[in-house]
Amino acid sequence: MTESGEPVTDNQVASNLGIRIGSSCDVPKTFKELQEKRKDQSVEAAERRREERETVEQQASLIHDSPPTPSRITLIMQIAPGVDAAVWQRLKLGDPNSADWVTAIDILAARIHDR
Repeated sequence: MTESGEPVTDNQVASNLGIRIGSSCDVPKTFKELQEKRKDQSVEAAERRREERETVEQQASLIHDSPPTPSRITLIMQIAPGVDAAVWQRLKLGDPNSADWVTAIDILAARIHDR
């Protein structure tokens, strides 16, 4: 309601919000502006993802001697100094006579003494 008690029209509300309604509204221009804004947002999102990927690569290169390849961006957990967890997981320790037990014992010794 206005001060005089009359109902507020949609045009008055829109005007107060800075929105143009009716014949003065240029829909194609507005749509084009929205497309440009969306394109800018997509470019910004891609730049953020690129920066995040570079950060992860830098962190990974601090952990590993060799720089990471694009397919090896994730951080690799080490079970002992210099021994990736994947090495431990590949050991065949179900057989007590397995030659992998020697490797397992060496890894455990490194885990205990080298840290």
